Amino acid sequence: MAPYGQKTITMASTVNGTDTTKNYFSIINNPDGSLGYVIDAGMDTQHSVFSLPTTNGLLPLIPPAYDAILKINANSVSIPSLIIPQGHEDSLNIADNSSGVRVTGLFGDGPSSGLRVITIKGGCSMITLAGIIMHHGTSYWDGDISIDDWIDQTYNASKLIDVSGLSMADGSSIKVVKNFRAGTIIYGPNCKLAIIPSIWRTAYWWFKFYVRKILGIKVGQAGPSWLS
Repeated sequence: MAPYGQKTITMASTVNGTDTTKNYFSIINNPDGSLGYVIDAGMDTQHSVFSLPTTNGLLPLIPPAYDAILKINANSVSIPSLIIPQGHEDSLNIADNSSGVRVTGLFGDGPSSGLRVITIKGGCSMITLAGIIMHHGTSYWDGDISIDDWIDQTYNASKLIDVSGLSMADGSSIKVVKNFRAGTIIYGPNCKLAIIPSIWRTAYWWFKFYVRKILGIKVGQAGPSWLS
C-alpha cells in the first residue's frame, strides 16, 4: 500500500494524453475524505503541506513555469480573498467532478501571458466564483473562462456554475467559452458567451468521444498524442 502522502501527491497531478500538468498549489480529497494540499504537483519538487493557501500563499517565483497556479480536484472547498497569479495555462483550474467549490479574490494577477484565466471541466458542479479577473486570456479558442474542455478522467458534463460575481479589472466583457453539454451556468452582466469557439469546443469534444470509443480507449485512460 502506497504511503498516505504519496497517494495525495500522485492524485494531484493530471495526465492529459502524453502531457503531465504542473500545478503550483493543488487541493484534492484524501482517501478518508479530508482535504489534501500539494505544492509543485507533477514536478520533482512536489510535496505535501497541511493548510489551505492564504492571501499571500500563492506566490511562486516564476508563475509561468506552472500550467496552473491553483488546481482544485476536490469537494467542499471554500477560499475567500485569494490573490492567484497567472500560470502558463490557467490561474485557477477546477476539474474532475469537483463539487461545492467557492473561491473569491483576484484571478490572473501579473502579466497577461496565460492561455485563459479560469478553467472548469470534467463534471464539476456547484461552483461559485467571485471577484476580479485581472486580464484576458491570450487564446481565442479558450477565452477568459473555459468550461468543459476535454478531460480524459471523466465524460461527465459540468453544471450549476455561478460566475455572475466576476468582473474584469478594466471593465470589459468576460469571454466565456463553453461546451454546450454543460448544465446551468449563471452568467453576470459582464459575461459574454463566445459562440464560435463554443461550437468548436462542443463539436471537437464529441469527435474525441467517438474516436476513443472506436479505438477502445476507456474513461481514465490517456489517448494517443495525435488526439490532443
